[in-house]
Amino acid sequence: NEPQNEPQNEPQNEPQNETRLTVRQTKIVDLLKEEPSISKAHMAEKIGVSWMTVKRDIGKLVDLGLIRYVGPSRGGHWELTE
Repeated sequence: NEPQNEPQNEPQNEPQNETRLTVRQTKIVDLLKEEPSISKAHMAEKIGVSWMTVKRDIGKLVDLGLIRYVGPSRGGHWELTE
């Protein structure tokens, strides 16, 4: 038996903490770029999903640090952090 000289685990080229967004989350980010003061209800209407789905996806985007809401709950706007 010959000794095995090749590594058992090959290095991965992609970073482990790379953020992958769903198609719907990407649409939300695109809408926020176009209209930072858009409401969740209006986003839901444009994307064709429920208000609660948009709320959940926005929560994930906030948790990932990609967006934040600035200002009062009525009259504020969204900012992209990247």
